[in-house]
Amino acid sequence: MFEMQDDTLTGTLSSVDVATKENLENLVKVGEKLLKKPVSRVDLGTGVFTPVDRMTNEEALIKYISAQVYIYYSDFYGILFHLADFYFFFF
Repeated sequence: MFEMQDDTLTGTLSSVDVATKENLENLVKVGEKLLKKPVSRVDLGTGVFTPVDRMTNEEALIKYISAQVYIYYSDFYGILFHLADFYFFFF
């Protein structure tokens, strides 16, 4: 699972009930900045986000999606090859 959080949102940016065009545009800007931040985890002792890698969230997201696509296609083609084996065995 891949999750990004920002604990600095305040005002209307932190509310899920404000769907104005201005607020949504501001949320896009927040998301773009969040992608540029380093991958981090919450230190349970202090509650503070601490970097865990030199990778940015954007790079980590690309790596995660690439892995998921690889898993999907390897499973898909594995099933196709088994079906082809089954077909040629009986026909």
